Amino acid sequence: MCRRRFLSGAAVLVMTIGLVSACGGQASRATAVPGGADTPVAVSQGLDTTAAAVAATTMPGPAGSTGSGSAAPAPSGSAAVPGVHPGCSSSVLRLTAEATTGSAPDNTFMLLVLTNTGPVSCSLKGTPAVTLFGPNDPTFGAQYMVPASSQAPALVTLTPGSAAHVSMQYLVPEDLGKSAWIPTRISVTAPGSSHPLTAKWSGRAVLRQDGATHPGTWVGPVLPGER
Repeated sequence: MCRRRFLSGAAVLVMTIGLVSACGGQASRATAVPGGADTPVAVSQGLDTTAAAVAATTMPGPAGSTGSGSAAPAPSGSAAVPGVHPGCSSSVLRLTAEATTGSAPDNTFMLLVLTNTGPVSCSLKGTPAVTLFGPNDPTFGAQYMVPASSQAPALVTLTPGSAAHVSMQYLVPEDLGKSAWIPTRISVTAPGSSHPLTAKWSGRAVLRQDGATHPGTWVGPVLPGER
Protein backbone atom coordinates (compact mmCIF):
# COMPACT_ATOMS: atom_id res chain seq x y z
CA MET A 1 0.00 0.00 0.00
CA CYS A 2 1.04 3.58 -0.60
CA ARG A 3 2.13 5.74 2.34
CA ARG A 4 0.17 8.90 3.14
CA ARG A 5 1.75 12.12 1.94
CA PHE A 6 1.03 15.69 2.93
CA LEU A 7 0.98 18.15 0.07
CA SER A 8 0.35 21.84 -0.16
CA GLY A 9 -0.93 24.26 -2.71
CA ALA A 10 -0.76 23.59 -6.42
CA ALA A 11 1.54 20.55 -5.99
CA VAL A 12 -1.48 18.38 -5.10
CA LEU A 13 -2.39 17.73 -8.75
CA VAL A 14 1.19 16.88 -9.81
CA MET A 15 1.81 14.52 -6.93
CA THR A 16 -1.54 12.84 -7.44
CA ILE A 17 -0.48 11.90 -10.97
CA GLY A 18 2.82 10.59 -9.63
CA LEU A 19 1.00 8.45 -7.11
CA VAL A 20 -0.89 6.72 -9.93
CA SER A 21 2.41 5.27 -11.12
CA ALA A 22 3.86 4.69 -7.61
CA CYS A 23 0.81 2.71 -6.52
CA GLY A 24 0.77 0.27 -9.45
CA GLY A 25 -1.67 2.17 -11.70
CA GLN A 26 -4.22 2.92 -8.94
CA ALA A 27 -5.60 6.46 -8.84
CA SER A 28 -5.48 8.56 -5.65
CA ARG A 29 -8.24 10.61 -4.13
CA ALA A 30 -7.31 13.93 -2.41
CA THR A 31 -9.24 14.96 0.67
CA ALA A 32 -9.11 18.65 1.52
CA VAL A 33 -8.76 19.78 5.13
CA PRO A 34 -10.32 23.12 6.01
CA GLY A 35 -7.83 25.87 6.66
CA GLY A 36 -6.95 27.47 3.36
CA ALA A 37 -4.88 26.78 0.33
CA ASP A 38 -1.69 26.07 2.36
CA THR A 39 -3.36 23.62 4.69
CA PRO A 40 -1.85 20.10 4.33
CA VAL A 41 -4.15 17.59 2.69
CA ALA A 42 -4.13 13.81 3.01
CA VAL A 43 -3.93 11.81 -0.25
CA SER A 44 -4.97 8.16 -0.11
CA GLN A 45 -5.09 5.45 -2.78
CA GLY A 46 -8.25 4.59 -4.69
CA LEU A 47 -9.41 2.64 -7.77
CA ASP A 48 -9.26 4.38 -11.14
CA THR A 49 -12.39 3.02 -12.80
CA THR A 50 -12.06 5.49 -15.67
CA ALA A 51 -8.72 4.02 -16.82
CA ALA A 52 -10.12 0.50 -16.64
CA ALA A 53 -13.09 1.54 -18.75
CA VAL A 54 -10.82 3.08 -21.41
CA ALA A 55 -8.66 -0.04 -21.55
CA ALA A 56 -11.71 -2.24 -21.98
CA THR A 57 -12.87 -0.29 -25.00
CA THR A 58 -9.48 -0.07 -26.72
CA MET A 59 -8.03 -3.57 -26.21
CA PRO A 60 -8.15 -5.47 -29.52
CA GLY A 61 -9.84 -8.87 -29.64
CA PRO A 62 -8.75 -11.98 -31.58
CA ALA A 63 -8.50 -11.76 -35.35
CA GLY A 64 -11.96 -11.81 -36.83
CA SER A 65 -13.65 -10.95 -33.54
CA THR A 66 -16.39 -8.44 -32.91
CA GLY A 67 -16.46 -5.69 -30.31
CA SER A 68 -17.76 -8.13 -27.71
CA GLY A 69 -14.71 -10.39 -28.19
CA SER A 70 -16.57 -13.30 -29.84
CA ALA A 71 -15.01 -14.84 -32.99
CA ALA A 72 -16.72 -14.20 -36.32
CA PRO A 73 -18.02 -17.31 -38.13
CA ALA A 74 -15.66 -18.78 -40.74
CA PRO A 75 -16.78 -18.70 -44.39
CA SER A 76 -18.64 -21.85 -45.41
CA GLY A 77 -17.88 -23.88 -48.55
CA SER A 78 -19.97 -23.90 -51.71
CA ALA A 79 -23.13 -25.95 -51.41
CA ALA A 80 -23.37 -29.04 -53.62
CA VAL A 81 -25.87 -28.83 -56.47
CA PRO A 82 -28.30 -31.76 -56.19
CA GLY A 83 -28.94 -33.93 -59.24
CA VAL A 84 -25.68 -33.04 -61.03
CA HIS A 85 -23.05 -35.77 -61.39
CA PRO A 86 -19.45 -35.52 -62.61
CA GLY A 87 -18.50 -36.84 -66.01
CA CYS A 88 -17.55 -40.50 -66.29
CA SER A 89 -13.79 -40.84 -66.61
CA SER A 90 -12.18 -43.68 -68.48
CA SER A 91 -10.85 -45.05 -65.18
CA VAL A 92 -14.36 -46.09 -64.10
CA LEU A 93 -15.73 -47.22 -67.49
CA ARG A 94 -15.57 -50.73 -68.92
CA LEU A 95 -15.98 -51.24 -72.68
CA THR A 96 -17.50 -54.26 -74.37
CA ALA A 97 -18.05 -54.59 -78.14
CA GLU A 98 -20.65 -56.92 -79.62
CA ALA A 99 -21.25 -57.46 -83.34
CA THR A 100 -24.88 -57.35 -84.52
CA THR A 101 -26.60 -57.27 -87.89
CA GLY A 102 -29.23 -55.01 -89.45
CA SER A 103 -32.09 -55.66 -91.82
CA ALA A 104 -29.88 -55.44 -94.94
CA PRO A 105 -27.14 -58.07 -95.38
CA ASP A 106 -24.45 -55.44 -95.90
CA ASN A 107 -25.73 -53.26 -93.05
CA THR A 108 -24.01 -54.40 -89.87
CA PHE A 109 -23.58 -52.87 -86.44
CA MET A 110 -21.17 -52.91 -83.54
CA LEU A 111 -22.85 -52.45 -80.17
CA LEU A 112 -20.53 -50.64 -77.78
CA VAL A 113 -21.48 -50.87 -74.11
CA LEU A 114 -19.98 -48.55 -71.45
CA THR A 115 -20.44 -49.74 -67.85
CA ASN A 116 -19.84 -47.62 -64.76
CA THR A 117 -17.58 -49.67 -62.48
CA GLY A 118 -17.03 -46.82 -60.01
CA PRO A 119 -18.62 -46.35 -56.55
CA VAL A 120 -20.54 -43.16 -57.45
CA SER A 121 -22.88 -42.02 -60.21
CA CYS A 122 -21.45 -40.21 -63.22
CA SER A 123 -22.79 -38.81 -66.48
CA LEU A 124 -22.07 -38.94 -70.22
CA LYS A 125 -23.28 -36.66 -72.99
CA GLY A 126 -22.13 -36.67 -76.57
CA THR A 127 -20.72 -38.96 -79.23
CA PRO A 128 -17.54 -40.90 -78.49
CA ALA A 129 -14.50 -40.85 -80.72
CA VAL A 130 -14.18 -44.26 -82.35
CA THR A 131 -11.12 -45.50 -84.23
CA LEU A 132 -10.62 -48.90 -85.86
CA PHE A 133 -7.13 -50.42 -86.06
CA GLY A 134 -6.12 -53.12 -88.51
CA PRO A 135 -3.67 -54.04 -91.24
CA ASN A 136 -2.00 -51.29 -93.19
CA ASP A 137 -4.22 -50.42 -96.14
CA PRO A 138 -2.17 -49.27 -99.15
CA THR A 139 -4.50 -46.31 -99.69
CA PHE A 140 -5.85 -45.33 -96.27
CA GLY A 141 -3.37 -46.69 -93.75
CA ALA A 142 -3.77 -48.87 -90.65
CA GLN A 143 -6.47 -46.91 -88.80
CA TYR A 144 -9.94 -45.71 -89.64
CA MET A 145 -11.51 -42.83 -87.71
CA VAL A 146 -15.25 -43.46 -87.81
CA PRO A 147 -17.31 -40.29 -88.48
CA ALA A 148 -19.99 -39.21 -86.02
CA SER A 149 -23.68 -39.10 -86.90
CA SER A 150 -25.77 -35.93 -86.74
CA GLN A 151 -28.05 -37.34 -84.03
CA ALA A 152 -28.42 -34.92 -81.09
CA PRO A 153 -26.98 -36.25 -77.82
CA ALA A 154 -28.73 -36.31 -74.44
CA LEU A 155 -27.42 -36.45 -70.89
CA VAL A 156 -27.13 -40.03 -69.62
CA THR A 157 -26.57 -40.72 -65.92
CA LEU A 158 -24.89 -43.96 -64.92
CA THR A 159 -25.39 -45.20 -61.40
CA PRO A 160 -22.77 -47.64 -60.06
CA GLY A 161 -23.01 -50.84 -62.09
CA SER A 162 -25.35 -49.45 -64.77
CA ALA A 163 -24.48 -49.13 -68.46
CA ALA A 164 -25.04 -47.01 -71.56
CA HIS A 165 -24.63 -48.03 -75.19
CA VAL A 166 -23.37 -46.61 -78.46
CA SER A 167 -24.40 -47.94 -81.85
CA MET A 168 -21.84 -48.03 -84.66
CA GLN A 169 -23.01 -48.88 -88.15
CA TYR A 170 -20.51 -49.98 -90.78
CA LEU A 171 -20.59 -51.19 -94.36
CA VAL A 172 -19.21 -54.55 -95.45
CA PRO A 173 -17.38 -54.52 -98.80
CA GLU A 174 -18.76 -56.58 -101.67
CA ASP A 175 -15.37 -58.07 -102.36
CA LEU A 176 -14.40 -60.16 -99.35
CA GLY A 177 -11.18 -61.38 -100.89
CA LYS A 178 -7.68 -60.97 -99.56
CA SER A 179 -7.87 -57.21 -99.95
CA ALA A 180 -10.81 -56.85 -97.54
CA TRP A 181 -9.87 -54.71 -94.55
CA ILE A 182 -10.67 -56.47 -91.27
CA PRO A 183 -9.91 -54.50 -88.09
CA THR A 184 -8.17 -56.18 -85.18
CA ARG A 185 -9.32 -53.85 -82.41
CA ILE A 186 -11.59 -50.88 -81.73
CA SER A 187 -10.76 -47.80 -79.67
CA VAL A 188 -13.49 -45.75 -77.95
CA THR A 189 -12.89 -42.44 -76.18
CA ALA A 190 -15.93 -41.48 -74.11
CA PRO A 191 -17.29 -37.91 -74.30
CA GLY A 192 -15.34 -35.61 -71.99
CA SER A 193 -12.46 -38.08 -71.62
CA SER A 194 -9.00 -38.05 -73.18
CA HIS A 195 -8.03 -41.68 -72.56
CA PRO A 196 -9.37 -44.32 -74.98
CA LEU A 197 -10.78 -47.71 -74.07
CA THR A 198 -10.02 -50.63 -76.36
CA ALA A 199 -11.65 -53.96 -77.18
CA LYS A 200 -11.05 -56.77 -79.64
CA TRP A 201 -12.86 -56.40 -82.95
CA SER A 202 -15.43 -59.20 -83.35
CA GLY A 203 -17.16 -57.92 -86.48
CA ARG A 204 -16.71 -58.41 -90.19
CA ALA A 205 -14.61 -56.66 -92.83
CA VAL A 206 -15.17 -52.91 -93.07
CA LEU A 207 -15.54 -50.90 -96.25
CA ARG A 208 -13.12 -48.01 -95.94
CA GLN A 209 -14.78 -44.67 -96.71
CA ASP A 210 -12.14 -42.29 -95.42
CA GLY A 211 -13.04 -38.75 -96.47
CA ALA A 212 -16.48 -39.64 -97.88
CA THR A 213 -19.08 -36.84 -97.68
CA HIS A 214 -22.00 -39.22 -96.96
CA PRO A 215 -20.40 -42.33 -95.46
CA GLY A 216 -22.41 -45.42 -94.68
CA THR A 217 -20.22 -46.05 -91.65
CA TRP A 218 -20.87 -43.87 -88.61
CA VAL A 219 -21.12 -43.84 -84.81
CA GLY A 220 -24.04 -42.45 -82.81
CA PRO A 221 -24.26 -40.68 -79.42
CA VAL A 222 -24.34 -42.31 -76.00
CA LEU A 223 -27.80 -43.68 -75.17
CA PRO A 224 -29.16 -45.06 -71.89
CA GLY A 225 -29.29 -48.79 -71.21
CA GLU A 226 -27.22 -51.67 -72.49
CA ARG A 227 -29.05 -51.73 -75.84
